Amino acid sequence: MLASMAVKGKKQLGSKTGSPYMSAGLIAQLLDNNGGARPTLQYNANGALTETKLRATLADLVKYGNPDTIWCSNTIKSVINGFNGSLTTTIERTEHTTGQYINQYDYEGLILNVKVDADLPDNVLPILTMSKCQKGWSAGDFLTKKVEPAQSSREFRESLQGSVGFIIEDVGYDHSIMTGITP
Repeated sequence: MLASMAVKGKKQLGSKTGSPYMSAGLIAQLLDNNGGARPTLQYNANGALTETKLRATLADLVKYGNPDTIWCSNTIKSVINGFNGSLTTTIERTEHTTGQYINQYDYEGLILNVKVDADLPDNVLPILTMSKCQKGWSAGDFLTKKVEPAQSSREFRESLQGSVGFIIEDVGYDHSIMTGITP
């Protein structure tokens, strides 16, 4: 659940009436322009992902930043594996390889790692500078064990609780997100 929250979490202030604090995940932060006060880099694919659309997204992004990782779902990874523009094969005599699998994408000499995250939906493709992505606990709020309410007299449950946050620095410069992808 924590991994899913890191990707799909929504920003929400908590209240004393019961609504919990929630941390904005990766997708929410890449799309949030803070009421127009913060730039975002977005590309609407408006259909199937193609190598031309990926290269257009990268062309906009490298004007401002130096991305190093493309994150995608398993479905989108299958599409990227079919791209021809980045095919480079390096084989040593000790390697025995068959098939086609792209784990790095070469854009004008910039080598980006292509990684799969099962929690990413099939309609977005974040392109990130990983050194600008962090997680952290709220000051003075450490992970603690809490007793959960019992559903029955024979049940004893505990959970780990704490306030975690996700920090994506330099949104609009070092990161981009492609949206509107239809698999």
